[in-house]
Amino acid sequence: MDAELIPKHLFNSTPRAKKNLFLSGLFTFGLFYSYTSFSADTFRIAAYNVENYLDQPTESRKFTKAADAKAKVRESIKAMNPDVISFEEMGSTNALLELRASLKADGLDFPYWEHIQAGIRTSTSPC
Repeated sequence: MDAELIPKHLFNSTPRAKKNLFLSGLFTFGLFYSYTSFSADTFRIAAYNVENYLDQPTESRKFTKAADAKAKVRESIKAMNPDVISFEEMGSTNALLELRASLKADGLDFPYWEHIQAGIRTSTSPC
């Protein structure tokens, strides 16, 4: 993959962010692998921090993603042309579905998806 197609902020990530990026890419790869068989020579996996891709304001984020910023996100994803992609800082499930629909309208379809909300504790054991 050409370096100019990779968002520059990924090179300045903390070790924890890089670990999370790797794990989300690995999870996404596993999800895709379990549903398909390989027939292409090239298989592209991407991870993209969409930086608060919100469809409505939250308590801590007062603004939604602007239309021109959403267009840039779609443009970047289309330039990468990934087979599988994972997103960081994605808003609600509705925001993800809106992004998927707009990418599909542009010719890039991701038929399988999973929305994982961070920060929700699912057990009482210490982290």
